[in-house]
Amino acid sequence: MVPPGEHEDFDTLIGSPVDVLTRKKFDPTPFVLLLLGIAVVVGMFWAWNALTAPAPPIGGEDGMGDIVDSAAPEDPAAPEDPAAGEDGGEAPADEGEGAADPATVVPTIASAQMIDPPPGGDNNEHPEAVDRAIDGDPATYWFTRTYRSPTYGMKPGVGYAVTLTEPATVTTVVLNVNGTGGNVEVRATDPSTPTEGEVLASGPLSAETVLTLSTPTEAQHIVLWFTELPQAADGGNRVELTEVRLS
Repeated sequence: MVPPGEHEDFDTLIGSPVDVLTRKKFDPTPFVLLLLGIAVVVGMFWAWNALTAPAPPIGGEDGMGDIVDSAAPEDPAAPEDPAAGEDGGEAPADEGEGAADPATVVPTIASAQMIDPPPGGDNNEHPEAVDRAIDGDPATYWFTRTYRSPTYGMKPGVGYAVTLTEPATVTTVVLNVNGTGGNVEVRATDPSTPTEGEVLASGPLSAETVLTLSTPTEAQHIVLWFTELPQAADGGNRVELTEVRLS
């Protein structure tokens, strides 16, 4: 047997069996974790590039030609349009395009109203009958009250206004009236200001009164202002307006 002292020296030199096995065993865990970390970084980089890369053109590279041609701006180097002016400028716009010219719009009456402003008037010159002068029926008419004097005696006049469906150029006003005489003035003004603005035409009344404006006028309101009353068939002084027509 080896003396206890010598046995202790041998263990000291070579270590215990557990220590020897521990030193010789290889631990792969750090390398595996490193490789996994690299794989994660590479995967994230590839995914980022895929997400941020520009999308390909619709229909492929050649498909872009169809889209650009369908909405392409005018090419300054393209051949001149035969319809263009001789100097290469743009051709005149078609006059039929865009908003209608008031000169080409037929004056169409949309509504009417009587005008009897204070202080002399009381807004009661048969307002219930105003539509009868624009209904196309010559047997019906709008009428004023009957006055002793053709010049009223207590106010400067009575009015009748028509409003058009849209602004139009008015050249002629035709009035059909039961009675003769008196005087009417035509203005292109708002019904709330019947005596303001230029008098475009005026004259006495008859069965068919044709009033030609001094100049064709664009308007949406036409006011007839009766400064004197015609004499009706029964001898009374009043307006009996059967029809109003504009052209």
